[in-house]
Amino acid sequence: MEKKTCQRCGQEKTLDEFHYRARSKDGRQAYCKDCNTAQAAEWGVDNIEKRRLYQRRTYQRYKIKFAVKDKAHKAFARGEIEWKPCELCGCKESEMHHEDYNKPYDVTWLCHQCHMALHAAKREAARKVRR
Repeated sequence: MEKKTCQRCGQEKTLDEFHYRARSKDGRQAYCKDCNTAQAAEWGVDNIEKRRLYQRRTYQRYKIKFAVKDKAHKAFARGEIEWKPCELCGCKESEMHHEDYNKPYDVTWLCHQCHMALHAAKREAARKVRR
């Protein structure tokens, strides 16, 4: 198994201990996952006002999405929404997808992989329309 040396801690680790990075020669980040986690935590403590501003902006941007997700999860916990396997591939580990945020209880069950593929296809279609 290939190994790489972390540029922060200097330890030699296997490649799966480094996050992916398409722009680097070996396809991995320079710092290991542990060092990335530590650096992010440090940054959060040192830049608490920036972090709070980012969180506020994110909440304002996705306020409706957060509210719909919360409503759906509470309805699921009460038994009003029934869990199903992925509707595309049949995988048993599925998550809720909302096609329309005006209908919080109308969910499609998708596994994470199918869910991300669906959103990637939608982003690609939106890019083509903008061109």
